[in-house]
Amino acid sequence: MNELKLKQNLKKITIFFVIISFLIFAFGAVASYSLDQVFKDTMYQQINAQAIQYKNSINKKIQSGLQTLYALNSLISFSEYIQPEVFENALYESNNKLVFFRMVYFDTNGDGIRVTTNGDIEKNVKPEDMNENIQKAIKEAWTGETIISDIYYDEGIEKNVIAYVVPVKKDDKVTGVVAASQSIDTFGKTLDNQGILSDNGIVMLVDKNGEVLTSSTNLLNKNIEDVKDLKSIDDKTKDKIISGISNLKSSNIPLKINGSLCYAIVEPVDIKGWSLVIIDSATGINRSMYQNINITRVTSIISLALAIICIFSGYRQIKKSNDNLLKLAYYDRLTGAYNMEKFNMLLDEMWDKQDKNSAVVAIDIKQFKFVNEIFGEDMANKLLYQIKTIIDKNIHKEDEFFCRENADLFFIFMREAEQQKIVDRVNVLISQIKSIVLSRHQQYPISVCCGMAFTSDFIGEKQQFMTRVMFALNRAKLSGKSNNIKFYDLELHKTEQMQNYIESHMQEALNSGEFKLFLQPKFKLQDGSLYGAEALVRWKTNDDKMIFPDQFIPLFEENGFCTKLDLYMVEKVCKQLRRWIDKGYKPINISVNQSKLLFYKENYVERLCNITRKYNISPSLITLEILEGLALNNVDELNNKIRKLKQKGFKISMDDFGSGYSSLNTLGNIDIDELKLDKSFLMIASNTNGHRQRLIMEQIIVLAKKMNMYTVAEGVETKENEQMIKELGCDFGQGYYYSRPISAKEFGEKYMKERKKHE
Repeated sequence: MNELKLKQNLKKITIFFVIISFLIFAFGAVASYSLDQVFKDTMYQQINAQAIQYKNSINKKIQSGLQTLYALNSLISFSEYIQPEVFENALYESNNKLVFFRMVYFDTNGDGIRVTTNGDIEKNVKPEDMNENIQKAIKEAWTGETIISDIYYDEGIEKNVIAYVVPVKKDDKVTGVVAASQSIDTFGKTLDNQGILSDNGIVMLVDKNGEVLTSSTNLLNKNIEDVKDLKSIDDKTKDKIISGISNLKSSNIPLKINGSLCYAIVEPVDIKGWSLVIIDSATGINRSMYQNINITRVTSIISLALAIICIFSGYRQIKKSNDNLLKLAYYDRLTGAYNMEKFNMLLDEMWDKQDKNSAVVAIDIKQFKFVNEIFGEDMANKLLYQIKTIIDKNIHKEDEFFCRENADLFFIFMREAEQQKIVDRVNVLISQIKSIVLSRHQQYPISVCCGMAFTSDFIGEKQQFMTRVMFALNRAKLSGKSNNIKFYDLELHKTEQMQNYIESHMQEALNSGEFKLFLQPKFKLQDGSLYGAEALVRWKTNDDKMIFPDQFIPLFEENGFCTKLDLYMVEKVCKQLRRWIDKGYKPINISVNQSKLLFYKENYVERLCNITRKYNISPSLITLEILEGLALNNVDELNNKIRKLKQKGFKISMDDFGSGYSSLNTLGNIDIDELKLDKSFLMIASNTNGHRQRLIMEQIIVLAKKMNMYTVAEGVETKENEQMIKELGCDFGQGYYYSRPISAKEFGEKYMKERKKHE
């Protein structure tokens, strides 16, 4: 009985342990499968994200190339005919951004001009002289479409190339085509950035037939089946890859290569039937994760408890690792908001849905650098976090989102189609941001600028739309107003077009003499006689259109063209002085504005002297007007440059003193000859409540005289203005009371004929 009972108990125990063993292995198998799925999903997320980045990079290169040709298109559309020099300059400018090695333009007669990066210019080129692929693309472009050619072999550079062809339109009529050739190797450079891939991973750009166009390992002129060990995989898996390529279908395909588990991703590029193929081993993508899973499997066999702990620990670690990867990829570390990458992804989704009842708002903190300087980096970071929190609380509609792009710039996607509603919402944001207190002991007003554009007002690519948002933001900044909101509308569109025209025509205008010399006289207050004049620039196009200084001067200061224009104006002044001297007129002193960029050029003094020597003009007749901002960074360097100029005979004047944060300390540290008081001084001092301003103005004049400086009052508009500055002891007056700026010819007729030397 006892033996039977023992046998029964033994049987029960055996069955129990068999069941337990089965459960251990079953649980281990389930856990192993689950971990495999998590591992596989994580791998696919990582490699898919990389594929999207490669795809976006290739598309951006294509779009950047087309945008360059669109800009050239605009330049040609404004001209009656294409000039070789202009076309050559356009090539060099485009070559700074893209590797275009050849450009060609054909007019309606089929006559073409071709420019290469080595400077060669070929005229009378015919379409039939081109490769048959580009001939076909050019023929299609005459219908008004933008065309990207098939890849073809260029014997000149012995490489496979692709061509972009853009129609040139004038009054909605195609008047020509512009084509540019680019080596397919430029896309290979993008693919060389391996990202998360291992050393054995490969990224290939292929056509619909599986032909490798370019790759991260330069496997050109190969078929997808012949690359590395792909020819050794089974036909079923190979067919899946080929099917994804030929059908332009995104595919995630596991496969075995030489016994190792690998993953293949097929991602269509949406251009010319191309696809990206990314292949890497599972261990290569994330070796540490793969090892952890194997350890978990072994441990689960030893003990159910240990298996459960290891499984859940591994799962949590994987999930945490995945969450960390997502945070690094899509979140701003400082504020926790989305970054620009995530914002663009979400905006792409909205764009694909053709959702036009929305807007994008850009918010920028004014003078954010001063917050860093005054309160320190920690307080500036706290300010950014507070702004993120405020935006987060005010983004309450479904599908709305925002990001911090960099520094103090935020973008917000709002589901609003009415201007007033979005203005009301943005004003609430501005009000809450203004209420932020940085320090209890030191008040600092927080103000912002906002630019926005409605998706309903735009048809085109998302990148162009975001450019318009930034354009509206820049206009809000330039307005100088606090908490200003600017919409991208017809007015801003015209402004953008004008800026594009200015930038594409500025060099041509300089070469053709469209920048005209205007002069505004300066008079001695003591006896009312003519003392000199200020040189001012006006842009009058060859078709008699006037472009005003406030339209082009800020842009020239931003893009650096002001350095050329300033020297050009010095030469115009010297040329005019020479004409007057040759006619027997007694010359006057003329002041010319000089930008900061030009003033600190290494050969600046030498170039000025070369101009005066060219026209045999004494430098003493030239006064160089500088702004106070030149002294903010390096007073010693500024004084050294001023000293060299004065040794040559030039006079130095500080312009617009009092227009900004003028410093008497700065004034005392630099050795200038003349101080020009900004017209704002006179405007305020002339008011009934301007007593204090008048006292300040008087003391500045007294101080200037003690430092042997002449003083010039700008903005004299009335007899009362003149009388006041006389009483204050100012030396010279300038303004509309005497004369508006007039052409050099009119100035000579009005003032210089009376200055005959014999008289």
